[in-house]
Amino acid sequence: MGDVMPNVVTETKLNTPAEEAAACRVTKPTLLGWYHAGIIPAVYAVGRIIRFDHEEVLKALAARKEGAR
Repeated sequence: MGDVMPNVVTETKLNTPAEEAAACRVTKPTLLGWYHAGIIPAVYAVGRIIRFDHEEVLKALAARKEGAR
């Protein structure tokens, strides 16, 4: 029999708006403004509860910064 790949589950930590704002060193209203303007992505964890994947937020901000040059 060939090699069997193990089942690998990757868990991404999803931040609350307050946690993500602190990680980005901005205020929570600024972070939510970016989200509502479509600048950064978010994940709906349950219902209307918003969570952010920090890596995806950083990618979106970097792409926006590159586009502004």
